[in-house]
Amino acid sequence: MRRKTKIVRCKDSNRKAEFKYTEFTFLGYTFRARPKRSPKGRRFKSFSPAVSKEALKKMVREIRRLKIHHRTKMSIEEIAKMLNPKLRDWIYYYGKFRLVCLKHFLHRLNLRLLKWIGNKYKALRYRVRGAKS
Repeated sequence: MRRKTKIVRCKDSNRKAEFKYTEFTFLGYTFRARPKRSPKGRRFKSFSPAVSKEALKKMVREIRRLKIHHRTKMSIEEIAKMLNPKLRDWIYYYGKFRLVCLKHFLHRLNLRLLKWIGNKYKALRYRVRGAKS
């Protein structure tokens, strides 16, 4: 039986000892030590939240499930109407802390949209491939 309750040590610049558990996930956020920069420019580790890997996987799975690249009959406005509420919610919720952690997800979304452009506008197909890099 897997135990859900455990004691997690908030490892940061002030706590350097090694512990068995140094991170935990709660409400879609992973709390762990992350690099930060002080107002004076000094780097240090701080215990802070960011979007969890599981939440990122769910978001990518949802975008993949929508099969945007196959919806060539739709206009970009219709796709935007379909995606905007979900994207707005995800960015609003997970972007509160370390928006940079959403970068991977937004890149995947960009690739899906580029694939849609290539499928809808055949003349742009090979130009879109160059835009992916």
